Amino acid sequence: IASQDILDKHGVNELSSPLSSAAAASSGVTYKGWKISTSHSKIADETQTIHMQRHISSHCGVDPRNDDVIVINGDHLHLPPMLFPHDTLVLHHEPSHMTLSFTSTDAMMCWALKHTHPETLQVLEVPYAHKWTETLQSEGSDSDQRCMKQHKWDWTYMSDYNYSVKTPVGEFIVNDGEVINQSGLPSPPTTTETTEPTSTPSTSPLNWTPCPPGGINMDLLRAKDDIIFFDEILLYQDDLQDCGESQYDVKIRVMPTCWFVLSRLFVRVDGLQIIIRDTRLFHEFGSDKVVVEITHREGKESDYMSRSAERDTGATLQSMGSVPRPPPSASTGPHPHVTASQLRDANFMSRILPVRSVKNYSLSLNVV
Repeated sequence: IASQDILDKHGVNELSSPLSSAAAASSGVTYKGWKISTSHSKIADETQTIHMQRHISSHCGVDPRNDDVIVINGDHLHLPPMLFPHDTLVLHHEPSHMTLSFTSTDAMMCWALKHTHPETLQVLEVPYAHKWTETLQSEGSDSDQRCMKQHKWDWTYMSDYNYSVKTPVGEFIVNDGEVINQSGLPSPPTTTETTEPTSTPSTSPLNWTPCPPGGINMDLLRAKDDIIFFDEILLYQDDLQDCGESQYDVKIRVMPTCWFVLSRLFVRVDGLQIIIRDTRLFHEFGSDKVVVEITHREGKESDYMSRSAERDTGATLQSMGSVPRPPPSASTGPHPHVTASQLRDANFMSRILPVRSVKNYSLSLNVV
């Protein structure tokens, strides 16, 4: 991850530990008052999945005794099969004793909490879902009819999770720019519906203030300095029953002047939507704050499909008869040259998807 000569040059203590196959492999650095570490392990087994389901259920205020599902308001929520409970990123600021972290458990907690408010829950449906419904209504068995009456749940795993925070006054999760405590209950209001976080130390457990766009020093990030430490972790992933993909990953880069974190949720539903939710955290060594930028990008997949992408990703939809084949001269939207592989490339799509919302604030390292 970082050559020893670079570590020695900058006076960095490397953290690494050889582990058995049953444990999580960890690595990291201690540098300028920060202890930064990552860990990697295998996909969750059945026991670990059940443990996470019970943990989430208890924090959401529902019965944790269901081993196979999380039941909220009658919705049966299933965790993604590719779940990495021991893949974590931890950034501990030794002077203030504040710890920032990223975990799949907290990401799934934020996803599950959305279902406690069914009136605002948004669920994407593949274009041919209505055909399944029509078929079940006309030909389905009694069990099929009962299945149709079940409450909706977010099968695309669109978590609003940003990051987790531990301070001397408690442990919290930041969810779409709002603070919730580890019991799953909202903390005092920290944002308005349409503007940046407006909390003050008297109304929020975290000391943060709104800041204008551009708080991240791009000149430092573009500088051709040594990369002291770099790593990436995967919190969860799912192929959405062959209807697209959902993935949450986190990358960390440490340079001599700063560190930078990008956490990204990438959701693509065939023939429907592409959604990217980015959380960027930036700290310049010597400052007393962490700059946070939360960006939501979203667009219709059909607006970006080239002819080849249409053939590749639309074959199933067209075979169902739900998406008509366009005539040879039909327009394919404002980005006709995006290929099928580019549609699946989160980095590429993040450069062309329209921005729907941005939140900017700075998190003080001076804990109140």
